[in-house]
Amino acid sequence: MTSCKENDLPNDVRKLYEYMNTGKVGSRLTKRIDEAVINAKKIEEWRSAYVKEMVLLMDAREEGREEGREEGREEGREEERLNTEMERRRADEAEARVRELEAMLATASEQPK
Repeated sequence: MTSCKENDLPNDVRKLYEYMNTGKVGSRLTKRIDEAVINAKKIEEWRSAYVKEMVLLMDAREEGREEGREEGREEGREEERLNTEMERRRADEAEARVRELEAMLATASEQPK
């Protein structure tokens, strides 16, 4: 079993313990550790910001796609409505022509031969 008193610890180890407990930089070693921690936090912050931006971008793209789909559906409904009107007019014209031909046929069959 080993034991030692705080005063028996090497200075760098004491400074390391102090850094771990308080965050206070007191030696070249703890300064390097602190810089590494700061860089790691920056990288993590950047990664987090990047992920947030990607999520926002993906959401915006999906929203744009949905708007495009809705516009397409609207255009399709309008096109279908116009096609229906055009077909209705054709049917009305054909029906009118049939009545006209039936009238002509009736007139022709009433005339003496």
